Amino acid sequence: MRVGFFVDAGAQIGTGHLSRCLTLADHGFKLNHSSVFFLSADSLSYREKIESKGFKVHFRKVSFEKVGSKINKIDYAKSVCFYDDMHEFLSDTKPDLCIADSYYLNEEWTRFVKKTVPKVGFIDDLANRKLGGDFIIDQNLDATEEKYIGLVGRNTLQLLGTEYAILGSQFKQYRKKSIKNKKNGHIKTIFINFGGSDPENYTEKTVRVLLKYHKIKFIKLFIVCGLAYNFKRSISNLLKESGVDYKLIFDCQNMAELMANSDIAIGAGGITALERCCMGLPTLQLILAKNQHKGTKALTSKGAIKYVPDINKIGNVLDEFDLSSYGDMSKVCLCLVDGNGATKVIKRLEVIVEN
Repeated sequence: MRVGFFVDAGAQIGTGHLSRCLTLADHGFKLNHSSVFFLSADSLSYREKIESKGFKVHFRKVSFEKVGSKINKIDYAKSVCFYDDMHEFLSDTKPDLCIADSYYLNEEWTRFVKKTVPKVGFIDDLANRKLGGDFIIDQNLDATEEKYIGLVGRNTLQLLGTEYAILGSQFKQYRKKSIKNKKNGHIKTIFINFGGSDPENYTEKTVRVLLKYHKIKFIKLFIVCGLAYNFKRSISNLLKESGVDYKLIFDCQNMAELMANSDIAIGAGGITALERCCMGLPTLQLILAKNQHKGTKALTSKGAIKYVPDINKIGNVLDEFDLSSYGDMSKVCLCLVDGNGATKVIKRLEVIVEN
């Protein structure tokens, strides 16, 4: 099976779309499937990241501009029509199945790609436009068939819920170690990550709040910043002058190991929230984007996270933890995500192509 991914990445849109597509491609490779990428991004560094994994990439230069709560996509390649570009990509790579992980593609894309590709579908969480297609993957806790009524076809296969959480194999690998390390419930290490870009710099805002926390001298901070993080110098200088015990990592390659060795996390929604669940890592979660509201609400209602509406209250929430509440939260997390989602998705896609 040859899979064609259509995916966006950028400082404003983030790297979550690209991360889960690369994860699927990696799992597919282990099962003897090949992958190709049609990438729309604002930096060549994303193309280089894909190529470093051994996958072929067609790169289209775009930018993402935030206007209020909306992020607009601006295409610079005016001389080459987007659909002509896609046609050339599809003719050259000849995929058996295409997956769109982009908020800017819809049923118009589906109709176009279906002219030459047997099976097409989406990875989505917004459910805000008509998609069509042969399948839909929504790995979030709030995903239900009702969510996609009128947006996908009657015969569209729906892979919904955290059972299909697309996580890298390292999370399955470190899961047992993480469970063992969470037994005592003492908070001596805090894992901080706000995705691959963090355009509003919540990483530094969180560190500044924690520097005022009365127990900070007894805590080590693991601070992870993504490929598109633009405040490297600022956060580095702050930490060097802070006097706290910390480890600062850019473009981290061992997220699961760090989570396994952490007692609690502070972060946002999205794919990283599901990674933390897989590791049984209790989390103080903030909402940074509109599409994180429903997922955060669902995780809160299950008792998998503590939602923090005010970043300045992080210290108060940390003080509320006791051994019982910590253990309960870790157990709920582990029940929600088992780390096998990517393999389950690949297996279901194999059946789609065969039929």
